[in-house]
Amino acid sequence: MIGTPQYDQVMADLYDPFISRASDPTELVSRCAPYVRGRKTLEIGIGTGRVALPLAEVAASYTGIDNSEPMLEHLLAKRLPESLSARLADVRLPLPFYSGEFEVTVSAMGSLSYVDSLEEYADCLRHVREVLAPRGTLIAENYSLSTYRALFEAGPSRFPMPDGQGWCEFRASWDGDLMETEARVHHPDGTESLFREVVLVLGEGRFEWLARQAGFEPVQAMYAAHGTPFDWFVLERGES
Repeated sequence: MIGTPQYDQVMADLYDPFISRASDPTELVSRCAPYVRGRKTLEIGIGTGRVALPLAEVAASYTGIDNSEPMLEHLLAKRLPESLSARLADVRLPLPFYSGEFEVTVSAMGSLSYVDSLEEYADCLRHVREVLAPRGTLIAENYSLSTYRALFEAGPSRFPMPDGQGWCEFRASWDGDLMETEARVHHPDGTESLFREVVLVLGEGRFEWLARQAGFEPVQAMYAAHGTPFDWFVLERGES
């Protein structure tokens, strides 16, 4: 049974118009490409394919999962490379793949963070580990605690959209490790779009500790700088 997704039809319809204007995946794709090239790859939270579409061009095969049917509908409406497939599945549950089926797993833009607790996050990591081959690679982006705490402490903020079309009002609230964000986009025509998320945010060292509990060894950690939204990690699955 698939868990309740945060991305319903309204959120899915907003995703490409909002996110494509708010962030550019080019740098992330460039970072991931050397790990994905020529390898059998799984993406957690494939969404509408903003990261998957370019990476699938270099992977041996590229499989994506998402627990939101509306997000997958937007993906499947696009022209997909033959190497790319997608299916409905939830990383909070055991994944519908063979043990050791993939060489690389990608979790972009905090897609593993949509959980309610450290225990649930650890379960997600174990589910990923089960379908990774020994010495397989997990690439994970996590929401940056330093960046979002600073935004929270600054209070509600307003900033222009990167394309100059309208502006965004952003606010965040916290309940322990859980952060709820709300971005209200004001369009030039006077209409508004609301984008809301609830995610688990871990401070420096805590994700690495959690990953070790789930059978991964951290290889690289790059914490967000200059207000960028995500920390970056490369992990290796243990052999046992």
